[in-house]
Amino acid sequence: MRTSDLENDIKRLLATAKGRDEFDGVQRQVSCRINVVCHYQLGVLADKLKLTRAGLAEHLLEQATAIAWEAADLGELSEADINAIKAPTKMSEAQDVLGTQKQSDGGIMTPDETKFSRMSCFAFVFRHLGVEIGKAKESVSVAISRDGSTRVCGVTSKDYEVEKEMPDGEHYWFTIYERQIENIQRGKRAYIALGCGSTEQIIVIPADEFRTWCDDLPPYTQGKTGWHVHMRKVSGRWELRREGRGEPPIDTTAFVI
Repeated sequence: MRTSDLENDIKRLLATAKGRDEFDGVQRQVSCRINVVCHYQLGVLADKLKLTRAGLAEHLLEQATAIAWEAADLGELSEADINAIKAPTKMSEAQDVLGTQKQSDGGIMTPDETKFSRMSCFAFVFRHLGVEIGKAKESVSVAISRDGSTRVCGVTSKDYEVEKEMPDGEHYWFTIYERQIENIQRGKRAYIALGCGSTEQIIVIPADEFRTWCDDLPPYTQGKTGWHVHMRKVSGRWELRREGRGEPPIDTTAFVI
């Protein structure tokens, strides 16, 4: 059966579920079909991106967890909901060992800079920019300076190249959403910060500069507007991959802090 046939079959099953009771009745059938579709598409996408299936699956799981935490920040999910979601996925380390510590004066979060996390990257970026960090959470991708003048969208990635038998430099993969850029551009100064494997490799790009590249980046189209950001380090140079074969990469070496 083709993937499109499976997707149509899923839509048909969901269309028959007009209430909770009806959905419970077809849930097992829908789950089986989704598993088939996901397995097929995972293999195809992994091959296209030259990743292992396990590596791609881990990346997608990290993205799903980040989306869930952002939903919690918007009030769509509670922290208790997130804890219940992450528990069966054995992702507790990803959010429980945040590289953060609570101060005793009211729960202000401060980063432990010995650990690689979004918060530790934020700490390095705001120090580099010369402003005091204010509102920031590990579970939220945007941090704001204490005076409100500076906003940073921070995302992190591991090196996906190390999973290969013959690695070719380093490869980091991020997703930046349109709404994140709109958020940070409310400040007088706005930046995209890409944490590449450690706090010693952070690329800080002015949002206005990043905007000029967006038309050349691979689009993210799964229900949201955004872009895939593939950053490679080869022979000491940092390159941002453009969409399309044969297109020259964007040299981002100058933005490394």
